[in-house]
Amino acid sequence: KHFSLWYVGVAFRLNAAMPVAQEINQALTGEWDIGLFETPVKAPMQFCYGCCCSCCMTVQQRCEILDVTGEPYVCCGGLFPCGPLGSPQDRNCVVLETCCCPGLALGANR
Repeated sequence: KHFSLWYVGVAFRLNAAMPVAQEINQALTGEWDIGLFETPVKAPMQFCYGCCCSCCMTVQQRCEILDVTGEPYVCCGGLFPCGPLGSPQDRNCVVLETCCCPGLALGANR
């Protein structure tokens, strides 16, 4: 399956079935611990953090994801595998990615 992502007026064709390590895939239930509309009440600090400091939250979230998966950092989660963007980079580059392309950085965390 494929779907299109519209960002800054340009459509990118993405693969909906991104590869995930088997151990991680087995641990995932497909359900969120806290639902989207419950977040302001059940996790108010995280909700405010995400609204007021979205770049910082995105960097922290990506680093946590990389720690859990054990994968190296790849710009935009590998959504644009052209040139150096498709190969592992220094993990500190996530800060630059998040500041320059916040929507793509957040999308890569999904």
